[in-house]
Amino acid sequence: MSRKHFQEILSSTISSDDYMVISASGLKRTAAFLVDFLLFLPFMYFGWIFTTMHFKGASVEHQSLAWYDQISIILASSPGMFAAGCMSIVTTFSLLRFLCSVSWGKTPGMYLSGIRYHFSGGGKLSPVRMFFREILSMTLTMFLMSTWIWAFFDEGFRPLHDKISGVFLISEER
Repeated sequence: MSRKHFQEILSSTISSDDYMVISASGLKRTAAFLVDFLLFLPFMYFGWIFTTMHFKGASVEHQSLAWYDQISIILASSPGMFAAGCMSIVTTFSLLRFLCSVSWGKTPGMYLSGIRYHFSGGGKLSPVRMFFREILSMTLTMFLMSTWIWAFFDEGFRPLHDKISGVFLISEER
């Protein structure tokens, strides 16, 4: 990887002889994320239910207790169930984003927000690069949301998984 290419990946803009591309704003990224999250919520709920059904702690029910006490008992009886449920939600979300990105070039939230993917080297994004980006996103999200903490302090509001994979989210001209 050349030094210039590496510096372009770490900067918030891509420069070329013919164009200058500026990253999409944090507001557009957040809106796209929320739209995707709401649209994919039924699938994530199904993934949560399917995953937690396989844990013995999920069958613990105490009818005389309040709903929040029942949740506390379930979490205390099988902490692995909660972790597995969270992992199933993140995995389902990442898989659906990957499938939409590979099939249509963007997710439904990106379409409504008016943003698209752009590879720092130019050209179209390959399915392998998108898969790498989503795996990074999923892994870094499960570790204390570190990818979004990075984005909060980045001048171009680029999450860590976008920086590493060399992907930009840019505003489309309509």
